[in-house]
Amino acid sequence: MATDSKKNFLVPFLIIAGMFFIFGFVTWINGALIPFMKTMCDLSDAESFLVVSASYISFVVMAIPASIVLRKIGYRRGMSLGLILMGLGALVFIPAASSRTYAVFLVGIFIQGAGMTILQTASNPYITILGPIESAARRISIMGICNKVAGALGSIIFGVLLLSGIKEINEKLALYKGAERDAVLDQMADSVVGPYIIMAIALGVLGVLINFAPLPDLNMGEPEEGEDGSSEADFASTKTSVFQFPHLLIGVLALFMYVGVEVAAGDTIIAYGIAMDLEGATRFTSFTLGFMVLTYIIGALLIPKVISQKNALIGSALLGCVFTVCVTLTEGFTSVIFVAMLGIANALVWPAIWPLAINKLGKYTKTGAALLIMAIAGGAVISPLYGVFVGAQKDSMVTEKSDAISLAFDGTDKLLSTFPKTKMLNDSTEIELDTTLLAKVKSASLNLDTASMELSKERISNAELIKYIKSSNADINNAFDLSVGLNIAKDSLDKFVKIVEKDPDLASGFGTAFINTFTGGLDMAGEFNVWGDKLNKIINSSDKSVLSISIDELVKLSSDLEMKIESKPELKNKFNQIINQLNKAKLNLNQLDREAEILAESAAELGKADALIKPVVAEASTAGYWVLLPCYLIILFFAVKGYKVGLPKED
Repeated sequence: MATDSKKNFLVPFLIIAGMFFIFGFVTWINGALIPFMKTMCDLSDAESFLVVSASYISFVVMAIPASIVLRKIGYRRGMSLGLILMGLGALVFIPAASSRTYAVFLVGIFIQGAGMTILQTASNPYITILGPIESAARRISIMGICNKVAGALGSIIFGVLLLSGIKEINEKLALYKGAERDAVLDQMADSVVGPYIIMAIALGVLGVLINFAPLPDLNMGEPEEGEDGSSEADFASTKTSVFQFPHLLIGVLALFMYVGVEVAAGDTIIAYGIAMDLEGATRFTSFTLGFMVLTYIIGALLIPKVISQKNALIGSALLGCVFTVCVTLTEGFTSVIFVAMLGIANALVWPAIWPLAINKLGKYTKTGAALLIMAIAGGAVISPLYGVFVGAQKDSMVTEKSDAISLAFDGTDKLLSTFPKTKMLNDSTEIELDTTLLAKVKSASLNLDTASMELSKERISNAELIKYIKSSNADINNAFDLSVGLNIAKDSLDKFVKIVEKDPDLASGFGTAFINTFTGGLDMAGEFNVWGDKLNKIINSSDKSVLSISIDELVKLSSDLEMKIESKPELKNKFNQIINQLNKAKLNLNQLDREAEILAESAAELGKADALIKPVVAEASTAGYWVLLPCYLIILFFAVKGYKVGLPKED
């Protein structure tokens, strides 16, 4: 008979595992969406974490309605509805991307969250009751493995799809303005459409198929009064409201804090790695989830035979406190690893809290489960709180360094003020400099003046300060391009490559080879880097040689290409013009005019301000993790005492 029971439960068990996989995948891609949205929609730290809020606030709004819906239509149809809602939310990303409107993206994320609320409200109590309550933590641990494996896959896949080249995109955005900048952002927005269309189709198909799944409606512990003579039913029958179970309410608070720290550990780690300027930051969420999966497996093996649910919860809370302190006391990759190790502390909290919190609720089990689902809204609060704290820390630290930053601004502005409006040719002829070049220099100077004024009045935030520096640096970079002729060479080469690539007879890789060689040399020379001190690398011999070598390689490749364009004199003529422009730019780099030297020196001086601000970003991001410590302390209280408050003493 026991074997038959296990067989009867196997198929529902696997279906629920599939549900956990799905909402794990969708939930954990938020870690990639946060830095993506921050760049694409030009957001502050706190604003970017609204991605998390939009997803998790739906659990507050929808938890009670979801429990009512499930009571009306049953678990199978409820899961179908949840999947279809998630698919509709994914479709909202199409108009959001075309308009590049952050609010519309948030609406789509909220709709997906509403669908996940229905899935969670059905799946969590279902898997808890699908067998003995003593082994509920083991079953939930297995569900957690499915959830976090999916989350790791989702974060890796979407990290590659959305964040590949994010550093280069940010550098280009610092250099571009107007239509050029909008074109880069539009292309970035378009990259999100394809993946979300595929997601919408997959979720819609699953939503239809789940209607045919063999999911029996289990007895969720809600017998009518007088039907069940158990001590649990007797205890619950003495209550008139679910709010008369203090252990449940403390459990809801503990779960609220837990979801907050779990989401923070998973969703902030990519942005944290980027703030630390670490390579491979887009993969960091998978580190957190990897630690969680490993701990889930250990939990499934040990609970309840070796360690009780309560003791697993105590150990998890203590580890959370220790790892949080370690995050804030270390730096660099070590600190990031401790953030990832919070996955160890978090893994067993959810499966341990659920059975302890709904213990002895009797006929109030479904309502209690709905309250616990509402606690998932902790994910909407803790991560944005981290963002607000980090932003405030940055502003405070910048204020402390305002005098030194102002000196760097003033030094840069002083150099720019010496920029000439004319230049001498052949020691006899004086000509006016290009008006665009002068406008760039003036724009950089005005930005620095404004930033200095706002900084002196302590009215400027760290984010605004960085924008002023990026804008000034972009103007200086563009002016330098104009001064040495790099802009003409780059534009001409780009146009030439497009002509070559459109010609079937010439599209044999020459176009790509040329543009890659040239831009590769510029990248190595620091030309496309955001910060001014790196621009100064162009005038030092080693970097000049890198750029010179790239130009030499282009000239060498020309002999092969010239044979192919022999029959196309207009194309050959254009090509020869480009080679001449490249050689001229190379000569200019080796023999900088006075105005180019002023720009290079200005960039180096402005780099001092950047050198002061960059550590602020990393330090403030690290300090932000202190907000997690009180959360773990509340979880610890529930594990030690809160789980039994208001319950009858056991013999």
